[in-house]
Order: sequence, then structure tokens, then C-alpha cells
Amino acid sequence: MVGLISKIVGRIGKVVNLNVWPIFLLLLFGCGNNSIVFNGEEQSVQACNGGGISLLSVVTDLGVVHLRQVSGDADQFFLFKPNPGYVIESTYPNSVDTIIFTRGHKYVISNRSVPDATRGSVEIEIDNFGRVIADKTTCE
Repeated sequence: MVGLISKIVGRIGKVVNLNVWPIFLLLLFGCGNNSIVFNGEEQSVQACNGGGISLLSVVTDLGVVHLRQVSGDADQFFLFKPNPGYVIESTYPNSVDTIIFTRGHKYVISNRSVPDATRGSVEIEIDNFGRVIADKTTCE
């Protein structure tokens, strides 16, 4: 596959007399990412790239919940407020209608919005006093 791409880019570069290799790679692989962090002030998970959060997975001790954004252009997902733009797409192994973040539990929230990019995730724990402890709080 790489050899074929190299031949095509080489031929295009010879015809146009430009080195289009970096441009071609940028178009081929894109530059989006799925990085997310926890915002303590808003009590939400936020996208670092500003591109929005359209697909989320929440892993709990009870299973996995997949959410899809169906309206709006949100770049954050609130833990303790309603998120009306999101619907639960699928769950495993238990069926749930809503996600309730409860004390004494750990969660891994993953962003899958950009399909060709690595999944971005943040791990949070809600202690017995209701405080959220997160492993990522700033975008890098």
C-alpha cells in the first residue's frame, strides 16, 4: 500500500514539479484528535481540539455505555447536568436508559468522534464525598 502511494505521489510530483508528499499525507491521514480532559469548574468532560464530542463511551463497573450526539455542537459532556443533545446508542451487558455517576465508583470516558484518530480518554473517580478526581485536567 505504501509503495503504491509512493509511486502515485512520485508521478504527481514529477508532473507538477512540486513535492506534494506532505500535503498528500495531511489529506490522507487528517489532523484531528480525540483528546479530552475533565473540567472541574464545569464538572464536565471537554474536547481539547475544539471540534466537538459526538461519540462517547463510558466504561463503568456495570458495563459500557455508548452515547451519540444527535443535536447541537457540544464540545463538552456534563457529569451531573442533563445532556439533552446525546442519546444512549448501546449498552453492554446491561440495558440502561440514563447514566448516573455515583459516589465510590470509577469511570473511563472515551471520545471516539474522529474515526481515524486514536481514542482520547479520561479516567475519573467520584469519592465518597462526591468530589471528582480525574487523571487529566489540562490539554497538552
